[in-house]
Amino acid sequence: MLESENRVDVSSIIENHNRKPIIRLHLASYFRVSRTKQEKNKIYASYGLKAIYDPVRITPEINEKLWEYQYADKKGFFTFLPQRLILGHTLESIEVPANISLKMREFFYSEKTRKVLPLTTNLGAPLIHPGSTGPQTYEIINKSNRPLNLRVSQLICDLDVEYLNESSILAQQKLSKGQFSNQNPGEIKLGDPGKDWEIQAIKEILRLK
Repeated sequence: MLESENRVDVSSIIENHNRKPIIRLHLASYFRVSRTKQEKNKIYASYGLKAIYDPVRITPEINEKLWEYQYADKKGFFTFLPQRLILGHTLESIEVPANISLKMREFFYSEKTRKVLPLTTNLGAPLIHPGSTGPQTYEIINKSNRPLNLRVSQLICDLDVEYLNESSILAQQKLSKGQFSNQNPGEIKLGDPGKDWEIQAIKEILRLK
């Protein structure tokens, strides 16, 4: 499902709010939702695994089954279930200059009512690094104890902008593409490529393929 999106230079959408530079990003209407604990345990058992998350023995095929794609309805509404990890994408596909770093605010708010919502987005990846390109991934949890049925297009996440000193910018940041550059609209990246080497090292120690 493709939604976006010409790539946007972050420099062109920076606003000043209370004298602080921010940008506002929106959610696309497709999500990957983590399955329930019971569903995951059944998947593990079907592969002869214990009911725990084992990043060494869980293959990409198994990992894929731990998630399911869900979409907003025809009116643009999506139900965020309580305490369920949901991966979302920014509607915008962005290019972050090498001299700028972005930090996601913790809570989403409604563009229509300006009300802060109990949807958190900085569980493990609040930072968008200099040089990042492409749609960005949100990690979302509904912190309330009830489902929230919301119009996706009205959800806003503010990002604080930090300007970096030239001396702190690595040369490769000016040349290399960002960590999300291979993500396409309609897809959501799973895992952490930065830890692939660590997992591979553990596999070699345990003599696993």
